[in-house]
Amino acid sequence: SLVSQQRYRFAMRKVYREAMRTMTSDGLTGLFSHGFLHENLAKQLEEAKTWHKNLTVGFFDIKLLAQFNHDYGYVAGDLLIRQISTMITGLLRGEDMSARYGGDEFVVVLPETPPDGAAVALRRIASVIGSTEFAVANMTEPVPVYLQVGVASAEEGDSAESLIARAKADVK
Repeated sequence: SLVSQQRYRFAMRKVYREAMRTMTSDGLTGLFSHGFLHENLAKQLEEAKTWHKNLTVGFFDIKLLAQFNHDYGYVAGDLLIRQISTMITGLLRGEDMSARYGGDEFVVVLPETPPDGAAVALRRIASVIGSTEFAVANMTEPVPVYLQVGVASAEEGDSAESLIARAKADVK
């Protein structure tokens, strides 16, 4: 009886861990989800306020993805989004967080990073991705990608939504 109870507990833990991973991850990219981003960013904003630390958010938008989807199809567009998301995450520090905001948009949270340093890092990421030629199935030529970047640093009274909105409004 005790052995079967223990097996049941282990099985339930496994189911719970899988459910949590599904709730916090974007299905297409594996990055953190939009909802998890808001929850986590709200906590990080509170911590930054409490400890008087810098907190900066970056916003990436894939330029002309809608046209790419129209020309080559959504399957090719999804493959491109996956490749870009992998590169963004790979170019970040371990303490940074990347999330898919929606469609062709990504948000990066950079704790303890002043806005000037974050702007340099985010432009560097956009530059690396812009100089990379991506391969997409059933296409004979490499695909160039251009990211538009916006940056906003946490200010007094910011919420997760307002901070992300300011970063999005800064997209150039």
